[in-house]
Amino acid sequence: INPSIESNVDSSKISIDTNPSVKSINVSTIGEVSEDKILYPLDEVVVPNVETKNNLVVNSVQSSQAINSKYEPPLTNFEDPFVECVSESSSSTGYFASGNTISKAQLNYATKEKQLNFNDNEVDCVSEGGSWNIPVSTLSSDTLSNEQENVDYYELIKEKIVLIYNLTIIDNSAIGLIKTCDLLDEKLYDDVDKWLIKQRRQMILISLLQSNCNNYIDIVSFLSNRIPRNELPNVQDIPYPNLSTNTNYNNGNVNSCELPKTIYNDSILDQFLLFIFRSIVRKEINYKSNVKGIKGLLEEGRHYMLSKEGTPENQHKFVKNSLGGLLTPVLPPFYRLFMSGIIPSVDNNDPKWLTDFVSIVKENLPYKLQKYLESGKQYGPLPYAPFLTSVVTPPFLKFLVGPSRINRRKDGELGGIIVEKCKFLQESNCKGLCLHQCKLPAQQFFQDTLGLPLSVNPNFITQECQWSWGEVPIDPDIDPSFPKGCIDDCPTRTIINTEKYVDKVNICNA
Repeated sequence: INPSIESNVDSSKISIDTNPSVKSINVSTIGEVSEDKILYPLDEVVVPNVETKNNLVVNSVQSSQAINSKYEPPLTNFEDPFVECVSESSSSTGYFASGNTISKAQLNYATKEKQLNFNDNEVDCVSEGGSWNIPVSTLSSDTLSNEQENVDYYELIKEKIVLIYNLTIIDNSAIGLIKTCDLLDEKLYDDVDKWLIKQRRQMILISLLQSNCNNYIDIVSFLSNRIPRNELPNVQDIPYPNLSTNTNYNNGNVNSCELPKTIYNDSILDQFLLFIFRSIVRKEINYKSNVKGIKGLLEEGRHYMLSKEGTPENQHKFVKNSLGGLLTPVLPPFYRLFMSGIIPSVDNNDPKWLTDFVSIVKENLPYKLQKYLESGKQYGPLPYAPFLTSVVTPPFLKFLVGPSRINRRKDGELGGIIVEKCKFLQESNCKGLCLHQCKLPAQQFFQDTLGLPLSVNPNFITQECQWSWGEVPIDPDIDPSFPKGCIDDCPTRTIINTEKYVDKVNICNA
């Protein structure tokens, strides 16, 4: 090869292999790094006037010739848009950790911000290309950081657009869901790219949930180790990964939760709401426990449940009255009007000034329109009510059940929250208290008092709890997801098994 053409290499300093399958040569540099000699890979260059059968690939070239090449090599001039940078030190740290694959633009940005930060101060770059995959000589990160001062925003934006387009053509199917998981597992992308991929995966999950809940459960259960549980739109009936017991039955009883106990940090608002709620409960049941906090509330509830007055109906009643007292007489009328679309009426215990105002408005309407303002008539729940309720409820429910986050109902629509680990259930470990002093009275309160259906679905294995507004609840007696029997290790169970409370043996059932 004439060293004066194209590659500008000294033939005495190259090693040559025959490769008839290509019509070009790939060049990579060798040698040591110095301040005045920077080692670069050269572009793939076409060698003119060479027959196909004699095509040659230059494997290496002296660094002095490489640096004097007429080509203006970029930072990493591979044909593909990605470069894999691997630190030579196993303990290397930095924004781009060992083994990550990053784009040219990302690498340029990292070098500008000096984010390579490898302990050995050196980086090996390898192209992702196929048969022409050529290793690049080791370059110091200091050299890289001084090479380019400006971020190639055009290249970066172009990559994002290409990624977004590729994500939009992925099907809303199980195969499409697996593709998004594969993309995230490959670790090819920066934080923005990962966020985009996760958004597309979320859209696919929601589409699967809305199409067929049972198929969604099967698919997500199969991929439970690849999709974080907190990124699922709904976790009802989804097995908890790596949990030995994902069944609700154990010799007729419900398995106890195996997950570690959560330590709850109550805010000032939580403490205040709990204080007010306990004050109302004490008046309702005429009993006070000296135990502080949520455990004192549970002791008061257990005492009432085991008393002669503690029938399921009476338990529901005192909890509903307590919830009504917590909301004060002011909030329910406005909730019914603006969320449930119920015209104020005396029968609903709406304030007189509100019912009088509606009456005045009705009297001033044309006769044909007056029928639309009949007292107590319901036009809802209004479309936004389930979602808006799911947004405003968590901060005011936290004192009783612990932290929760917004998610989707079982039908895939907005209006749900998932309690990550229910405080009420964890501290009581009692299915009877959960059923009769939380689940059923809460459902009845929202339906009967506020006019919005609510379905509360606890998971006794994980102590998660799904609240879904706008979803009609299933009676526990016929709900296949609600187990029968008592929880193993339930503290109430020992008390119930004594002769004194023989009439309470079925307290855990509806």
